[in-house]
Amino acid sequence: MGKKEYYTFADLVLKLRGNYRNIRKILKEMEKCISIQSPYKTKFELGFLMRNPLLSPDDKPKLVLSVSKKDPTFSDKVRKLMINLECGHNNPLSPLIDNAKFYYDLEGDRVTFDLDNQFNFEHAFCPTIVLTDESYIYFRKLCDLLKQNKLYSLFDTSVELNPYQILSMSGSGLSLFDDNRKNNWVQVGYNPKTDKVSVESRPRCASFKVEELFMTQIPRFKLPQEYASLLDTLPGSVHEVYSSEITSQKESLTLSVENKGLNLIKKIGPKK
Repeated sequence: MGKKEYYTFADLVLKLRGNYRNIRKILKEMEKCISIQSPYKTKFELGFLMRNPLLSPDDKPKLVLSVSKKDPTFSDKVRKLMINLECGHNNPLSPLIDNAKFYYDLEGDRVTFDLDNQFNFEHAFCPTIVLTDESYIYFRKLCDLLKQNKLYSLFDTSVELNPYQILSMSGSGLSLFDDNRKNNWVQVGYNPKTDKVSVESRPRCASFKVEELFMTQIPRFKLPQEYASLLDTLPGSVHEVYSSEITSQKESLTLSVENKGLNLIKKIGPKK
């Protein structure tokens, strides 16, 4: 593909989308291997975390497993209410009542999900994560597939393009934040979980602003070398971006690619 002097944000979305979607596909297969043992009905989801050199120079990619209660009992609700009344809604213990978060080091030899609980709290939600022998083997194979993904060797990063724009790239997607110096801001992003584009702003922004942001030029020298080298090898570039009319401060737009252009379309529900 060759080196380019700059990439647009739309180019990044188009080029990296396939790798993000591949990771989501692997994560969904991994979820099938996991059994949650708990007296409560639960829902759970796996996510992928890239390396974070700011956290630690030796940080490694890992999975994060989020588990939450679907239907807390009446006594659980009363207990949570009492704790919130005593400690406030923003105290760090409140989320532990209904939610649990586990981490799995992908470079480890054994499949062990470690509970991320820095508090010794007797009412913390702590389900048991189980993989059967058969699921264990398949899970390890999926781990190997995940390591082959080109995003696996990258890391979380935020790049200041100028005093008013920040580009963020992580295992959970891409985003571009723009602050126009008047306390008005807009953030556009690509969410691999839904394969959609998100738009958040204050106040409501016009569709042409979204289109402009997606065509923001990102100089190659501003990107980390690992990202720039990967982008050089990936096909695709965007010539134009078309966006539906934005009607609220928070939108989720369906993403489609056509004739080297990105179409960001608001999904219209069925007529009632």
